[in-house]
Amino acid sequence: MRGFSSSGGFLHRRAAPGVDLFLLPDRRFRTVSIRLNFLQPLAEDAAAALALSGAVLGQGSAHLPSRLALQRELDGLCGTDLEMDTARLGEIHLMEADLALPSERATGEAGLLKKAVSLLAQCLAEPRRQGQGFPKTVLSQERRGLKDVIASARNHRPSWASLSCLRAVCAREPYRIGRLGSPEALDRLTPEGLLSFWRRAASRLPVLAYAVGDFDPSRMADLLAGAVLPLRKGLPAPLPSTGFRRAAPTRPARRVERASVEQARLCLGFRTNTAWSAAGFSDLVMANMLLGGGSHAKLFREVREKRSLAYDASSSLEKTKGLMLVSAGVSPQQADRAEALILEQIRNVQAGRFSSREWRDSLRTLTNRIRTLGDSPSRLVSLHLEGFLNGSPRTPAEVLREARSVTPESAAAAARRWAHAGTFLLTSRGRRRKS
Repeated sequence: MRGFSSSGGFLHRRAAPGVDLFLLPDRRFRTVSIRLNFLQPLAEDAAAALALSGAVLGQGSAHLPSRLALQRELDGLCGTDLEMDTARLGEIHLMEADLALPSERATGEAGLLKKAVSLLAQCLAEPRRQGQGFPKTVLSQERRGLKDVIASARNHRPSWASLSCLRAVCAREPYRIGRLGSPEALDRLTPEGLLSFWRRAASRLPVLAYAVGDFDPSRMADLLAGAVLPLRKGLPAPLPSTGFRRAAPTRPARRVERASVEQARLCLGFRTNTAWSAAGFSDLVMANMLLGGGSHAKLFREVREKRSLAYDASSSLEKTKGLMLVSAGVSPQQADRAEALILEQIRNVQAGRFSSREWRDSLRTLTNRIRTLGDSPSRLVSLHLEGFLNGSPRTPAEVLREARSVTPESAAAAARRWAHAGTFLLTSRGRRRKS
């Protein structure tokens, strides 16, 4: 299409330096999903400031000075939804402004898209103010909410163990920082300082704007550019680094935390040493599927089903940072045996010791997961975004084709690049475990 290039199945247009638009018009969807991503390097103070900015911006604008007033306006636009949140991909921190609405074709409401995008632009460019800053009561309320989210992480044992393991593996890297920053960093933010931060961020941070659904791409490009470009001033900051790191620790870090728990959580962290853009990336994905990608995989069948050493056992990839996490719920008394058996299954995958049934079931599971990507606008955006930031955007069809090209030998070779970097055990306060 004139004025656009192709990027991983999306239409791409650079609206201005530091502002890229990615559009996927598709009439299969009777909706329109829009996401604006503001990107910065992951750092404690900046993460807290961007997270709190998004939380406050989502509570209204100068013209709609409450969340209730904003919600009423959204409801009047055929139930349009507007949410702001933060995420991280590797060591890239993102503020996400998400807009979801029915398409004009589905509703028969001409001008619906323009009104919805204008409302989003209003929240970003004309936020609620009190003097030279954000309203104090709103900032205090949203800061308290974010601190509660941070504190609640300890209450979900599996998530806390996974987070603690990754922090041990990346103890000297920005990846140890959470997407909300820290309570201390949140406490340092003032209404005036936060508004000043947001204005600088909106004017300079790289913006990747996405739209998926039933719309005209030229019109959508004009609307998105019109929402973002008035925010821009000065030279844009460069795209942040993903933080991918190759490493082979001589000795894995080991951490043990004791709490009042009946079921222990055992987590093992690995460097994958295979980047998203590497030729063997699909081999890595398949190796992870063989190890712990579902009920068909070695961790579930050998550790949980055959030996009854785990209540659950699985593995997952952080593809941008280059990490693999193995997680299992185990009896505190069986933690040592479970860890030894997990490491044995990893060696089996690395040596290519898996059956034709395990291979077939892993490929079938992976294939089904890839096929469902095209049914979800948010997953299509996430796939392209992660690929773009890693320098290699792929369509679902390309991902599927690459998955089918993996061989047992190449999957085992990818697994041999795994390097055990850390172990974390959250266990009971009873018998001490040697470490």
